[in-house]
Amino acid sequence: MTSCATAGEPPSTQAAVDAQAQWEIDLFGGTRAQVAAADARAESAALAWHGARISLAAEVAQTYVSLRSCEAQLAVLQEDVASQNKIDELTREKVRVGFEAPANGHLARAAAADARNRATATQADCAALVQALAVLTAQSAQALAPQLAQRTATLPQPKAFSVLAVPAQVLAQRPDVSAAERDLVAAAADVGVADAARYPRITIGGSLGLGLLRVGGQSSDGLNWGFGPQLSLPIFDGGARAAQQDAARARYDAARSGLDAKLRSAAFEVEEALIRLSAAERREADAQAAAQGFKDFFNAAEARWRVGAGSLIEREDARRTALTAQSGLLTVQRERVAAWITLYRSVGGGWSSADALQ
Repeated sequence: MTSCATAGEPPSTQAAVDAQAQWEIDLFGGTRAQVAAADARAESAALAWHGARISLAAEVAQTYVSLRSCEAQLAVLQEDVASQNKIDELTREKVRVGFEAPANGHLARAAAADARNRATATQADCAALVQALAVLTAQSAQALAPQLAQRTATLPQPKAFSVLAVPAQVLAQRPDVSAAERDLVAAAADVGVADAARYPRITIGGSLGLGLLRVGGQSSDGLNWGFGPQLSLPIFDGGARAAQQDAARARYDAARSGLDAKLRSAAFEVEEALIRLSAAERREADAQAAAQGFKDFFNAAEARWRVGAGSLIEREDARRTALTAQSGLLTVQRERVAAWITLYRSVGGGWSSADALQ
Protein backbone atom coordinates (compact mmCIF):
# COMPACT_ATOMS: atom_id res chain seq x y z
CA MET A 1 0.00 0.00 0.00
CA THR A 2 1.35 3.44 -0.91
CA SER A 3 0.06 6.99 -0.34
CA CYS A 4 1.28 10.17 -1.94
CA ALA A 5 0.27 13.77 -2.41
CA THR A 6 1.82 16.77 -4.23
CA ALA A 7 1.01 20.43 -4.17
CA GLY A 8 -2.15 21.18 -6.09
CA GLU A 9 -3.16 17.56 -6.48
CA PRO A 10 -5.52 15.51 -4.32
CA PRO A 11 -4.00 12.74 -2.15
CA SER A 12 -4.02 9.24 -3.60
CA THR A 13 -3.71 5.72 -2.15
CA GLN A 14 -2.73 2.54 -3.97
CA ALA A 15 -2.91 -1.04 -2.64
CA ALA A 16 -2.32 -4.44 -4.26
CA VAL A 17 -2.52 -8.04 -3.08
CA ASP A 18 -1.15 -10.93 -5.15
CA ALA A 19 -1.35 -14.70 -4.57
CA GLN A 20 0.44 -17.31 -6.63
CA ALA A 21 0.29 -21.10 -6.63
CA GLN A 22 1.95 -23.82 -8.64
CA TRP A 23 1.20 -27.54 -9.04
CA GLU A 24 3.37 -30.17 -10.61
CA ILE A 25 1.91 -33.21 -12.30
CA ASP A 26 3.92 -36.16 -10.98
CA LEU A 27 4.03 -38.04 -14.27
CA PHE A 28 7.14 -40.10 -13.53
CA GLY A 29 6.87 -40.54 -9.77
CA GLY A 30 9.66 -38.17 -8.74
CA THR A 31 7.64 -36.47 -5.99
CA ARG A 32 6.31 -39.78 -4.68
CA ALA A 33 9.87 -41.07 -4.54
CA GLN A 34 11.00 -37.99 -2.60
CA VAL A 35 8.25 -38.55 -0.04
CA ALA A 36 9.14 -42.23 0.25
CA ALA A 37 12.82 -41.41 0.76
CA ALA A 38 12.03 -38.84 3.47
CA ASP A 39 9.72 -41.27 5.28
CA ALA A 40 12.32 -44.04 5.15
CA ARG A 41 15.04 -41.77 6.51
CA ALA A 42 12.77 -40.62 9.36
CA GLU A 43 12.08 -44.27 10.24
CA SER A 44 15.81 -45.05 10.08
CA ALA A 45 16.56 -42.22 12.51
CA ALA A 46 13.92 -43.52 14.94
CA LEU A 47 15.34 -47.04 14.68
CA ALA A 48 18.85 -45.73 15.31
CA TRP A 49 17.55 -44.21 18.56
CA HIS A 50 16.18 -47.60 19.63
CA GLY A 51 19.52 -49.20 18.76
CA ALA A 52 21.39 -46.65 20.87
CA ARG A 53 19.02 -47.26 23.77
CA ILE A 54 19.63 -51.02 23.64
CA SER A 55 23.39 -50.55 23.41
CA LEU A 56 23.33 -48.25 26.42
CA ALA A 57 21.23 -50.71 28.43
CA ALA A 58 23.65 -53.53 27.58
CA GLU A 59 26.65 -51.40 28.55
CA VAL A 60 25.02 -50.50 31.87
CA ALA A 61 24.32 -54.18 32.52
CA GLN A 62 27.88 -55.22 31.65
CA THR A 63 29.32 -52.53 33.92
CA TYR A 64 26.99 -53.59 36.73
CA VAL A 65 28.07 -57.22 36.37
CA SER A 66 31.74 -56.18 36.36
CA LEU A 67 31.13 -54.17 39.54
CA ARG A 68 29.51 -57.10 41.34
CA SER A 69 32.32 -59.41 40.22
CA CYS A 70 34.89 -56.87 41.41
CA GLU A 71 33.16 -56.65 44.79
CA ALA A 72 33.20 -60.43 45.10
CA GLN A 73 36.91 -60.44 44.28
CA LEU A 74 37.46 -57.71 46.87
CA ALA A 75 35.59 -59.69 49.55
CA VAL A 76 37.89 -62.67 48.96
CA LEU A 77 41.00 -60.46 49.07
CA GLN A 78 39.89 -58.67 52.23
CA GLU A 79 39.36 -62.03 53.87
CA ASP A 80 42.87 -62.97 52.81
CA VAL A 81 44.26 -59.68 54.17
CA ALA A 82 42.77 -60.36 57.59
CA SER A 83 44.18 -63.89 57.57
CA GLN A 84 47.63 -62.80 56.42
CA ASN A 85 47.83 -60.05 59.03
CA LYS A 86 47.17 -62.62 61.74
CA ILE A 87 49.74 -65.00 60.27
CA ASP A 88 52.25 -62.15 60.13
CA GLU A 89 51.72 -61.38 63.80
CA LEU A 90 51.92 -65.04 64.77
CA THR A 91 55.08 -65.61 62.74
CA ARG A 92 56.76 -62.57 64.25
CA GLU A 93 56.10 -63.94 67.69
CA LYS A 94 57.45 -67.36 66.68
CA VAL A 95 60.55 -65.75 65.24
CA ARG A 96 61.03 -63.76 68.45
CA VAL A 97 60.96 -66.87 70.63
CA GLY A 98 62.99 -68.89 68.16
CA PHE A 99 60.31 -71.24 66.84
CA GLU A 100 60.57 -69.87 63.28
CA ALA A 101 63.50 -68.84 61.16
CA PRO A 102 63.88 -65.10 60.41
CA ALA A 103 63.41 -65.89 56.72
CA ASN A 104 59.89 -67.15 57.44
CA GLY A 105 59.19 -63.88 59.24
CA HIS A 106 60.17 -61.96 56.13
CA LEU A 107 57.98 -64.26 54.02
CA ALA A 108 54.94 -63.73 56.25
CA ARG A 109 55.47 -59.97 56.24
CA ALA A 110 55.80 -59.91 52.44
CA ALA A 111 52.71 -62.08 52.00
CA ALA A 112 50.66 -59.72 54.19
CA ALA A 113 51.89 -56.69 52.24
CA ASP A 114 51.11 -58.40 48.95
CA ALA A 115 47.59 -59.22 50.15
CA ARG A 116 47.00 -55.60 51.16
CA ASN A 117 48.35 -54.41 47.83
CA ARG A 118 45.97 -56.67 45.88
CA ALA A 119 43.01 -55.58 47.98
CA THR A 120 43.81 -51.87 47.55
CA ALA A 121 44.14 -52.23 43.76
CA THR A 122 40.86 -54.15 43.52
CA GLN A 123 39.11 -51.60 45.73
CA ALA A 124 40.20 -48.85 43.32
CA ASP A 125 38.89 -50.89 40.38
CA CYS A 126 35.50 -51.23 42.09
CA ALA A 127 35.36 -47.50 42.80
CA ALA A 128 36.15 -46.76 39.14
CA LEU A 129 33.32 -49.07 38.05
CA VAL A 130 30.90 -47.22 40.34
CA GLN A 131 31.92 -43.95 38.67
CA ALA A 132 31.48 -45.53 35.23
CA LEU A 133 28.01 -46.71 36.22
CA ALA A 134 27.16 -43.22 37.45
CA VAL A 135 28.19 -41.72 34.11
CA LEU A 136 26.19 -44.29 32.12
CA THR A 137 23.05 -43.72 34.21
CA ALA A 138 23.48 -39.93 34.39
CA GLN A 139 23.46 -40.02 38.20
CA SER A 140 25.96 -39.24 40.90
CA ALA A 141 27.85 -41.97 42.69
CA GLN A 142 26.23 -40.79 45.94
CA ALA A 143 22.75 -41.25 44.48
CA LEU A 144 23.61 -44.76 43.30
CA ALA A 145 25.14 -45.85 46.61
CA PRO A 146 21.86 -46.84 48.37
CA GLN A 147 20.77 -48.94 45.40
CA LEU A 148 24.15 -50.62 44.95
CA ALA A 149 24.38 -51.43 48.65
CA GLN A 150 21.47 -53.87 48.43
CA ARG A 151 23.26 -56.74 46.66
CA THR A 152 26.94 -56.11 47.24
CA ALA A 153 29.30 -58.77 45.80
CA THR A 154 26.36 -60.76 44.39
CA LEU A 155 26.39 -61.57 40.69
CA PRO A 156 22.96 -61.51 38.99
CA GLN A 157 21.80 -64.95 37.90
CA PRO A 158 19.97 -65.26 34.55
CA LYS A 159 16.97 -67.56 34.41
CA ALA A 160 17.87 -71.21 33.95
CA PHE A 161 17.14 -72.05 30.35
CA SER A 162 19.29 -73.12 27.44
CA VAL A 163 19.65 -71.62 23.97
CA LEU A 164 21.03 -73.91 21.30
CA ALA A 165 20.36 -71.74 18.26
CA VAL A 166 18.75 -68.46 17.25
CA PRO A 167 16.36 -68.42 14.27
CA ALA A 168 17.55 -66.24 11.42
CA GLN A 169 14.33 -64.20 11.42
CA VAL A 170 15.15 -63.04 14.96
CA LEU A 171 17.94 -60.92 13.48
CA ALA A 172 15.26 -58.85 11.76
CA GLN A 173 14.20 -57.75 15.26
CA ARG A 174 17.43 -55.84 15.68
CA PRO A 175 16.81 -52.09 15.30
CA ASP A 176 20.17 -51.51 13.60
CA VAL A 177 19.33 -54.13 10.94
CA SER A 178 15.92 -52.55 10.41
CA ALA A 179 17.54 -49.11 10.20
CA ALA A 180 19.93 -50.37 7.51
CA GLU A 181 16.93 -51.78 5.65
CA ARG A 182 15.16 -48.40 5.76
CA ASP A 183 18.36 -46.73 4.51
CA LEU A 184 18.26 -49.10 1.55
CA VAL A 185 14.62 -48.17 0.87
CA ALA A 186 15.55 -44.47 1.00
CA ALA A 187 18.45 -45.04 -1.40
CA ALA A 188 16.15 -46.88 -3.80
CA ALA A 189 13.70 -43.98 -3.67
CA ASP A 190 16.55 -41.57 -4.42
CA VAL A 191 17.26 -43.56 -7.57
CA GLY A 192 13.63 -43.02 -8.56
CA VAL A 193 13.97 -39.29 -7.93
CA ALA A 194 17.11 -39.12 -10.09
CA ASP A 195 15.43 -41.13 -12.86
CA ALA A 196 12.37 -38.89 -12.87
CA ALA A 197 14.55 -35.77 -13.10
CA ARG A 198 15.67 -36.85 -16.59
CA TYR A 199 12.15 -36.64 -18.01
CA PRO A 200 9.98 -33.61 -18.87
CA ARG A 201 8.11 -31.82 -16.08
CA ILE A 202 4.66 -30.33 -16.44
CA THR A 203 3.62 -27.68 -13.96
CA ILE A 204 0.39 -25.72 -13.73
CA GLY A 205 0.62 -22.24 -12.30
CA GLY A 206 -1.99 -19.71 -11.30
CA SER A 207 -2.01 -16.19 -9.91
CA LEU A 208 -4.67 -13.93 -8.47
CA GLY A 209 -4.28 -10.24 -7.80
CA LEU A 210 -6.47 -7.48 -6.39
CA GLY A 211 -5.68 -3.79 -6.83
CA LEU A 212 -7.21 -0.67 -5.21
CA LEU A 213 -6.79 3.01 -6.20
CA ARG A 214 -8.26 5.89 -4.18
CA VAL A 215 -7.92 9.49 -5.46
CA GLY A 216 -9.62 12.48 -3.94
CA GLY A 217 -12.28 10.50 -2.18
CA GLN A 218 -13.06 8.30 -5.17
CA SER A 219 -11.85 4.72 -5.41
CA SER A 220 -11.68 1.97 -7.95
CA ASP A 221 -10.52 -1.64 -7.73
CA GLY A 222 -9.68 -4.38 -10.15
CA LEU A 223 -9.12 -8.13 -10.18
CA ASN A 224 -6.52 -9.83 -12.36
CA TRP A 225 -5.73 -13.54 -12.65
CA GLY A 226 -3.71 -15.93 -14.71
CA PHE A 227 -3.69 -19.68 -15.20
CA GLY A 228 -1.73 -21.98 -17.48
CA PRO A 229 0.56 -25.00 -17.80
CA GLN A 230 4.32 -24.95 -18.23
CA LEU A 231 6.52 -27.64 -19.77
CA SER A 232 10.15 -28.08 -18.77
CA LEU A 233 12.41 -30.18 -20.99
CA PRO A 234 15.76 -31.29 -19.49
CA ILE A 235 17.64 -31.28 -22.77
CA PHE A 236 20.82 -29.28 -22.26
CA ASP A 237 22.27 -29.92 -18.80
CA GLY A 238 25.83 -30.93 -19.64
CA GLY A 239 25.29 -34.44 -18.26
CA ALA A 240 24.41 -33.19 -14.76
CA ARG A 241 21.25 -35.30 -14.43
CA ALA A 242 22.97 -38.40 -15.74
CA ALA A 243 25.73 -37.91 -13.18
CA GLN A 244 23.14 -37.48 -10.41
CA GLN A 245 21.49 -40.71 -11.53
CA ASP A 246 24.82 -42.56 -11.41
CA ALA A 247 25.52 -41.13 -7.96
CA ALA A 248 22.10 -42.25 -6.70
CA ARG A 249 22.69 -45.78 -8.00
CA ALA A 250 26.11 -45.82 -6.34
CA ARG A 251 24.51 -44.79 -3.04
CA TYR A 252 21.97 -47.57 -3.46
CA ASP A 253 24.73 -50.13 -4.02
CA ALA A 254 26.51 -48.82 -0.92
CA ALA A 255 23.31 -49.07 1.15
CA ARG A 256 22.74 -52.63 -0.05
CA SER A 257 26.31 -53.57 0.86
CA GLY A 258 25.80 -51.91 4.25
CA LEU A 259 22.70 -54.00 4.91
CA ASP A 260 24.53 -57.19 3.92
CA ALA A 261 27.43 -56.28 6.20
CA LYS A 262 25.04 -55.51 9.06
CA LEU A 263 23.33 -58.89 8.66
CA ARG A 264 26.66 -60.71 8.63
CA SER A 265 27.81 -58.78 11.69
CA ALA A 266 24.57 -59.56 13.53
CA ALA A 267 24.88 -63.28 12.74
CA PHE A 268 28.50 -63.27 13.92
CA GLU A 269 27.62 -61.52 17.19
CA VAL A 270 24.88 -64.05 17.94
CA GLU A 271 27.11 -67.01 17.13
CA GLU A 272 29.97 -65.62 19.21
CA ALA A 273 27.65 -65.00 22.17
CA LEU A 274 26.30 -68.57 21.95
CA ILE A 275 29.83 -70.00 21.82
CA ARG A 276 31.00 -67.97 24.81
CA LEU A 277 27.86 -68.79 26.77
CA SER A 278 28.23 -72.51 26.13
CA ALA A 279 31.93 -72.45 27.04
CA ALA A 280 31.32 -70.48 30.24
CA GLU A 281 28.59 -72.87 31.36
CA ARG A 282 30.87 -75.86 30.78
CA ARG A 283 33.83 -74.21 32.49
CA GLU A 284 31.92 -73.11 35.59
CA ALA A 285 31.57 -76.62 37.01
CA ASP A 286 35.30 -77.29 36.59
CA ALA A 287 36.17 -73.89 38.04
CA GLN A 288 34.01 -74.58 41.09
CA ALA A 289 35.64 -77.97 41.60
CA ALA A 290 39.11 -76.45 41.25
CA ALA A 291 38.36 -73.60 43.66
CA GLN A 292 36.94 -75.97 46.27
CA GLY A 293 39.79 -78.45 45.87
CA PHE A 294 42.53 -75.83 46.22
CA LYS A 295 40.71 -74.26 49.18
CA ASP A 296 40.63 -77.63 50.95
CA PHE A 297 44.33 -78.13 50.15
CA PHE A 298 45.15 -74.69 51.58
CA ASN A 299 43.18 -75.41 54.75
CA ALA A 300 45.09 -78.66 55.18
CA ALA A 301 48.44 -76.93 54.56
CA GLU A 302 47.59 -74.21 57.06
CA ALA A 303 46.54 -76.79 59.66
CA ARG A 304 49.85 -78.65 59.23
CA TRP A 305 51.80 -75.40 59.53
CA ARG A 306 49.99 -74.42 62.73
CA VAL A 307 50.97 -77.68 64.43
CA GLY A 308 54.50 -77.50 63.10
CA ALA A 309 54.18 -80.33 60.57
CA GLY A 310 54.45 -78.10 57.49
CA SER A 311 56.47 -75.13 56.35
CA LEU A 312 55.30 -71.57 55.86
CA ILE A 313 56.48 -71.74 52.25
CA GLU A 314 54.12 -74.66 51.55
CA ARG A 315 51.28 -72.77 53.17
CA GLU A 316 52.02 -69.64 51.11
CA ASP A 317 52.11 -71.62 47.86
CA ALA A 318 48.80 -73.25 48.73
CA ARG A 319 47.29 -69.86 49.62
CA ARG A 320 48.28 -68.28 46.31
CA THR A 321 46.97 -71.26 44.36
CA ALA A 322 43.65 -71.14 46.23
CA LEU A 323 43.33 -67.39 45.60
CA THR A 324 44.03 -67.87 41.89
CA ALA A 325 41.42 -70.62 41.66
CA GLN A 326 38.80 -68.53 43.48
CA SER A 327 39.54 -65.57 41.22
CA GLY A 328 39.22 -67.83 38.18
CA LEU A 329 35.82 -69.05 39.36
CA LEU A 330 34.55 -65.49 39.79
CA THR A 331 35.87 -64.60 36.33
CA VAL A 332 34.07 -67.54 34.71
CA GLN A 333 30.82 -66.64 36.50
CA ARG A 334 31.13 -63.06 35.29
CA GLU A 335 31.80 -64.23 31.74
CA ARG A 336 28.70 -66.41 31.81
CA VAL A 337 26.44 -63.54 32.83
CA ALA A 338 28.19 -61.22 30.36
CA ALA A 339 27.57 -63.75 27.58
CA TRP A 340 23.84 -63.69 28.38
CA ILE A 341 23.83 -59.90 28.17
CA THR A 342 25.71 -59.99 24.87
CA LEU A 343 23.26 -62.54 23.46
CA TYR A 344 20.32 -60.44 24.63
CA ARG A 345 21.78 -57.40 22.89
CA SER A 346 22.69 -59.38 19.76
CA VAL A 347 19.09 -60.47 19.18
CA GLY A 348 17.74 -56.94 19.54
CA GLY A 349 17.40 -56.51 23.29
CA GLY A 350 13.71 -57.33 23.32
CA TRP A 351 12.94 -54.73 20.68
CA SER A 352 10.18 -55.40 18.17
CA SER A 353 8.95 -53.56 15.09
CA ALA A 354 5.95 -52.34 17.08
CA ASP A 355 8.34 -50.27 19.22
CA ALA A 356 9.25 -48.20 16.18
CA LEU A 357 5.74 -46.73 16.18
CA GLN A 358 6.05 -45.47 19.74
